[in-house]
Amino acid sequence: MHTTRLVLIFSVICLTVMPWFASAQTIPEEARRHMDRGQAAIEMAKTDADLEDAVREFQKAIELAPTWPDPYYNLGMVQSKMDRLNDAIRNLTRYLQLTPQSRDAPQVRQLINRIEYKKEKTEKERMDPNSLVGIWVPEDPFYRFEIRNNNGIVEGGLRAYEFTEERGLSRRPRFVPIQWDGRSLVISPTWYFYCDKSVQMDCCPTNASLSLTMIAKDTLKGTIRVEPNKKWNPAGLTDEYVWKRVK
Repeated sequence: MHTTRLVLIFSVICLTVMPWFASAQTIPEEARRHMDRGQAAIEMAKTDADLEDAVREFQKAIELAPTWPDPYYNLGMVQSKMDRLNDAIRNLTRYLQLTPQSRDAPQVRQLINRIEYKKEKTEKERMDPNSLVGIWVPEDPFYRFEIRNNNGIVEGGLRAYEFTEERGLSRRPRFVPIQWDGRSLVISPTWYFYCDKSVQMDCCPTNASLSLTMIAKDTLKGTIRVEPNKKWNPAGLTDEYVWKRVK
């Protein structure tokens, strides 16, 4: 009985059905069904986000047939394309554990070496706070924050959306050095301005902080906290958003 697997090479996705190796095990039909569905999901994918469906299908195939090598290979290759490098390495390594004598084992080992190198370079770049420089906005563009390099110091500052003359005004952010460990970002204490015409200007600014986590390329998720202000918001303010870098 022959099994099938997907050949996926980094930025180029190719779906190839071939007799790769003979297997004596019996593969449940439901596992094969999820493999087919995963391959179809890849054929239909237009963006990396669309590959999530393929990941789920291959994971279901693994749950149903945990010693079947092919889903591990397919899953690892898709995750490599999505820059989920740790997951890719783990699943391709599992594939080799299940098929140590397969004729493609040397090529898969070479591929793991390449992904490991990419992972090391990516992690080094991600640790650099300059990788965050730009303007970040949430799905609700009421806020935005900016990260800049100021004479070698990477700083961040928050500002509300630019208001019209009728509604009120926002001012320049207070830039402070950011705290960044490659995954978590803290900007504190910065200033929050929301000076509507109905309140006195001495209500502004109010201290605020941002605590965010990188969840994808150019995407942060986390909380903005504004300290209580007796004139316009005695309870303070806490909101959670997904922030995208726009430039």
